Amino acid sequence: MARNTLQWKFPAREIQFLRTEVLFVAFLTVLIFLVTLFQLGDGRLAALYAALFLIIYGVLSVIVQKIGRAEAHYAVRGKHLHIVKKTLRKTVKEKIPLREVVQHKVDKVFLGGSVLTKKGRKHALFFNTRKEAEGFERMVKRQVRRA
Repeated sequence: MARNTLQWKFPAREIQFLRTEVLFVAFLTVLIFLVTLFQLGDGRLAALYAALFLIIYGVLSVIVQKIGRAEAHYAVRGKHLHIVKKTLRKTVKEKIPLREVVQHKVDKVFLGGSVLTKKGRKHALFFNTRKEAEGFERMVKRQVRRA
């Protein structure tokens, strides 16, 4: 029975930065640095503004994550995908039969994915590691093939 079970919790750590978020913030930091450098012509001031942007973004992000306290628990047990999403004030539980899955996508680089059911509902998935994403994809492919 242990082979037919896969579970994970997102985020695994207290403070979590998504890979897409890190990529976007890095792009904005470089953009701020270059624009400031070309406008003012001072590299030290441009580096200061870029660092200031990173500090402000980091502090605000930590505050928002502490206030929101959003987390999700995922489990593939037998022939169902169980999703429990918790926020500060509400908990949403969903049980999705894998035989109703029409399409699933897993992005192993940015550690995200989605499941589309026959009813047209789309469920977002978030992973902490590439191993979790690959394990989920293996389980869903095996169960969808049986159905």
